[in-house]
Amino acid sequence: MRGEGVLNEDGPGYAQWPAWAQLLCERAEFCGPQFSFGDGYIHAMSQQMTKTGTAKDWLAAGFNHHLTFVAQQIQDPFGTANSVGSSLVQSPSLHIE
Repeated sequence: MRGEGVLNEDGPGYAQWPAWAQLLCERAEFCGPQFSFGDGYIHAMSQQMTKTGTAKDWLAAGFNHHLTFVAQQIQDPFGTANSVGSSLVQSPSLHIE
């Protein structure tokens, strides 16, 4: 998912980020907040509308999700990538602002 530039004149600005997180969490493709630290961050941001996070945090959350997803595919190439359970990837650099 991709919004518009946060500095666009008359655009939604940073407020679009939690709104996009809400839409993403409603999609069947969302792996759930337990899948990875990045997914947990996205889910947490979707639960509120007052804090937007930073571009760095959102990029890190996306990278974390994708790396976890691919690692699960490599580990179990014929299973489902959603079958992650206790092997969450943690990243101390992500924080909810």
